[in-house]
Amino acid sequence: MRTILVTNSKGGSGKSTICTTLAGAFANRGYRVTLVDADLQASAGEWLKRRSVYRPRIDYLKWDIASDKLPQCPRKTDFALIDSPSGIDTLNVVKHMSHIAYVIVPVMAALYDQVATRKFLYAFARNENAQSHCTKILSIGSRVRPRSRAQKDLTEFMSAIGFPLVATISERVKYAQLAAEGQSIFDANSKELITMQNQWQPILDKVLEGN
Repeated sequence: MRTILVTNSKGGSGKSTICTTLAGAFANRGYRVTLVDADLQASAGEWLKRRSVYRPRIDYLKWDIASDKLPQCPRKTDFALIDSPSGIDTLNVVKHMSHIAYVIVPVMAALYDQVATRKFLYAFARNENAQSHCTKILSIGSRVRPRSRAQKDLTEFMSAIGFPLVATISERVKYAQLAAEGQSIFDANSKELITMQNQWQPILDKVLEGN
């Protein structure tokens, strides 16, 4: 089982959308997936409640990230996707790092989001127990307009602080429309959805390494 934690201390960065999108991507590739909801808002759980039983199966469980142990997922789970709460303490992440395949950190192209993310990531870099695991961190531009000045500035900012973006995901109304039906962009194929799926390919290539 490979565990992927989606986290950032800043709220509104798109953690739940990333979790549910990746869950849909993996499930549609035939992997057994468990959504682990550590967020008090339980947005991932609400998404799953709306999901049709005719879609590829995704398991679900709640978990307190302050726990000393990772969640006990169903047997034969290939990927566990953890949706973390906002305002998370770095230490609650660090203690699980040795058992986590990747930490996905979404960051938006706005000053306050960038400053908060830099503080969050630097806390990892300064922690002796986390330093050897910093290569597991995948920074993602979230809700960023492609080929915009904002995207250029965000890309340069993240490279300058030592955590370059793996991918940039644009804001689309389609994510909200599909979420209302418990679907992801990987649950169907159309010209629009394929364009959106392509933005996720660098992330999928990274986390699927070795599978």
